[in-house]
Amino acid sequence: MTTRTVLAALLAIALAGPPSRADDLWLDMTGNGVPGTTVFALDGTSNRPYAIVLAGSLQEQAILGVQVHVDLSWLFATTAVPGFVGFLDPAGAATVSVPVPNLPALLGVPFFAQAFLLNPLDSWSNGCSVLFEPAPGSGPGSGLPAFQHRQGGIVHGVHFLDPENGWTAEDGGRIRVTHDGGATWAFRQTPDDVRSQLRGIFFLDADRGWAVGDGGVVIRTTNGGCSWSRATSVPTGFDLFQVRFVSPTQGWVVGKWGNLLASTDGGDTWQSQSPPCLGVLDLYGLAFTSPTTGFVAGDEGLVLRTADAGQTWVSVANPFNPTGACPQPGVDLEWWTISFANASLGWISGGVETGDGEAIVTTDVGQTWTTTSFCGPTSPATLYGIAALGSSGAVAVGYGSGTFVSSDPATCFADNTPPSLVNPPLFAASAPSALEAWAVGMFNAIRHTSDGGLTWQNLAGPTTFRLLDGHFLDGTTGWIAGQGYGIARTTDGGETFQMQTSQATGAFASGISFSDALHGCAVGQAGFVRYTTDGGQTWLSPASVPTAVDLADVTFVTTTTVVAVGPNGTVLRSLNGGANWTAAVLAGAPDLEGVAFAGAQNGLVVGAGGVAVRYSSGTWTPTPTGTTANLHGVALASPGAGYAVGDGGIVLSFNGTGFATAYVSPTGLALHAVEALATGEAFAAGDAGLVARFDGSAWSEPKSRTSIPLRALSFASPASGWAVGITNLVMRYEPE
Repeated sequence: MTTRTVLAALLAIALAGPPSRADDLWLDMTGNGVPGTTVFALDGTSNRPYAIVLAGSLQEQAILGVQVHVDLSWLFATTAVPGFVGFLDPAGAATVSVPVPNLPALLGVPFFAQAFLLNPLDSWSNGCSVLFEPAPGSGPGSGLPAFQHRQGGIVHGVHFLDPENGWTAEDGGRIRVTHDGGATWAFRQTPDDVRSQLRGIFFLDADRGWAVGDGGVVIRTTNGGCSWSRATSVPTGFDLFQVRFVSPTQGWVVGKWGNLLASTDGGDTWQSQSPPCLGVLDLYGLAFTSPTTGFVAGDEGLVLRTADAGQTWVSVANPFNPTGACPQPGVDLEWWTISFANASLGWISGGVETGDGEAIVTTDVGQTWTTTSFCGPTSPATLYGIAALGSSGAVAVGYGSGTFVSSDPATCFADNTPPSLVNPPLFAASAPSALEAWAVGMFNAIRHTSDGGLTWQNLAGPTTFRLLDGHFLDGTTGWIAGQGYGIARTTDGGETFQMQTSQATGAFASGISFSDALHGCAVGQAGFVRYTTDGGQTWLSPASVPTAVDLADVTFVTTTTVVAVGPNGTVLRSLNGGANWTAAVLAGAPDLEGVAFAGAQNGLVVGAGGVAVRYSSGTWTPTPTGTTANLHGVALASPGAGYAVGDGGIVLSFNGTGFATAYVSPTGLALHAVEALATGEAFAAGDAGLVARFDGSAWSEPKSRTSIPLRALSFASPASGWAVGITNLVMRYEPE
């Protein structure tokens, strides 16, 4: 083992800090190691022993995911010396020990390892040899995303096996895990071709779990979520919403257009089942109270029941389908979720569109259902998720962050919606005990209660709003802008954001730009313009803005000159950082959406219908692009090198005087943002989380780990980039 590898291992341990559980430690580490070698280290504060099993280089990932047994009985017979690290060969013999070096000197050392924290009461413990925050740039097909999630997005599903161990299913194929009751969360790697929304997740035990999502995706794990594999045979390409297993081999999934699938081999292969009433009805809810008794619910108030493990299904009467006959179109009610407290008591929740929440309850294993009641003068909005709390109560969550709790079937659901400036929709709930419950939803909403739903802790942060742009100065400082003319700032690399300004309106701030850490400008709908000279602590209104049109983009040309663009060829210019503006109209130009400058004398604007207008030394010149596709974004690395992107996934290269088609995404998805780097690299981003990268020789589409529409890219340097998406999504790019 090399000294370089040893130091990197020690650094990773020290930076991770001691976890709260004695049998789990999940670390972020990439690089090269020595296969089959075990590293032991002591935490300098607590003297708790750590162990790391080196799994090998990125080219040797075939050995990942195995269970590791390590005998460290020799360790506990010795004196624990803080600040020392020791090594074991595969046979378990101690080989060397060295003192802990100065940690700052080790930053940036590459390493790739499997890690776990040993419990001194045990002789071995499992580890997770998966990269859940892997470094980008690992090559095509590696499945390692270039952008790392920082905040936002959508959490569709949540499942807690017990109060400590839980998993989420999220947009872009993301899966997150906690082993300490939500104190810390870590992402797990999913297959490269799983790039859309994951909507449902379920674990049968600590090892076996399944997740389902859009496009007929079914993935499974047999090692607690350390690694995931895709099902080999799924007879549908339609979206799937829920999955449940009653044994290691037998399970079901439900989805759009009446898809009800069953597996008898643990989720490798799936077969369609054909219960009555399906037609074109979507199925959303799924639950089993025993290996033989299960329920499905969906459109038009449909409830199905099986008593023979899915061999036959029957339609069940409920208050919204009193006869139990196959429901006819027009009921206008969707049942979203089913949850049972025990073999007899269960609830189904749903509603009409987003404004009318309903729930029904059974106390006889689903043979009969009655309508539940809600405390208060008004009914709730649609309830997307419901979870049994212990043996008699339930918590329901839904649109507008609606949160309702009932202590038993005879008690009305009390409104315990947590107060918030922004109330994102909550899509799912999981309650591992009578007191502990979790709710998840839009804008990365993750909420937790430890008192049976009376009070809730919001783990998503305060900046839950829709985003259209962002500007970052480096790897730590940046601003995001969006809904309600909202502007928020981060100074810790996207870990947290603080709102700087917002208004009680649905209007958007659609563009933001900074020339340095103090001077910035934001523009938006209805002629919205604000500027700052103190890093956003205060945002000022200009003396006047000569238009009230919806402004689409803004950029600093120099430290004091700012240019913004809008519809009908509108171009605004300020010579004093945004305090005063003059307007010009580019004749013949339609709606302008993007603007970029490379120095004070060279610029480019693009817009609808493939229009581009070049600025050079005071003169605007229409420049043919060769396309009629709407162009949404533009970037210049220099006066003679840049890109424009737009509808249909088109990427145009610009050589200073003209355009050529550089790339067209096979997805056909619209691209909204582009960045051209001085190194010759380029990035483009757009709908459904599409990211395209030019490495200097060819374009590729690495997994972005989001399926949220991306609206902005901001690269302070080739080593520090950011992507911003609609649902408060912020991702960070850090190349090797």
